[in-house]
Amino acid sequence: MYPDHPWRDEDYGRIEYEWYLKRNYELGVVIEVHMRPFIDFCKEHGLRSNQLTMKIAARLSAQYLPQYMLALNGRPYPARYPAGYVRPVRAGADMLEHVGIREREGHFAERNIRENWKGGAKWLAKHGPRFAVRLARWLPLEEIKNNYALMITRNPLRSLNTRVIVLGTHLRTMSLAIPFGERVLCTFVSPHAFGNINFFEPFLKDFKTWMEEPDKIPRDIFEKPYKEAPSAG
Repeated sequence: MYPDHPWRDEDYGRIEYEWYLKRNYELGVVIEVHMRPFIDFCKEHGLRSNQLTMKIAARLSAQYLPQYMLALNGRPYPARYPAGYVRPVRAGADMLEHVGIREREGHFAERNIRENWKGGAKWLAKHGPRFAVRLARWLPLEEIKNNYALMITRNPLRSLNTRVIVLGTHLRTMSLAIPFGERVLCTFVSPHAFGNINFFEPFLKDFKTWMEEPDKIPRDIFEKPYKEAPSAG
């Protein structure tokens, strides 16, 4: 159990943690969020909504969420980045690349995770993927290095022009899906071993509040520069 776990000092905290971890239990929450105020706020202030969303995600994740991810061996390891997202490696591609983001003193910065793997790990991933996965179960070094705690999915299935709920499991990290639209159903999932459902209420409450009442977003968040990482494609 990691040091700052909410169950750490409870009599049955350890067994509860190991029970959920071993069985790969996951919890999910669907919350309705009115996005129009946030959209209008970004237009009014000349802000890119995707960048401001990632800034908010990084800030709230660092403030409220466990900064850990699950490796292939099923154990938690510290995450270097509070938040991240996936994007196509090039236009029209289904293959995705992972991008982490964290807040520094004077800016927010992205990092293309796999492009920063060391030479040996990158070669093995390309030329010996099965062995690489087998090895990662015993030595989860590059797998968990420089990774993020919370994955953000924005505008899935946007072209359908209808309400979308994103379902599924993501047992590696916590995840927040934000569909496209003015009033949307956002889906948050987390490994249950990281906490019970009410533990995540402060994170979800502030996220919902900042989307629906963007004037409450701390000013330093949208004033700090955002440095994007170029795509590998």
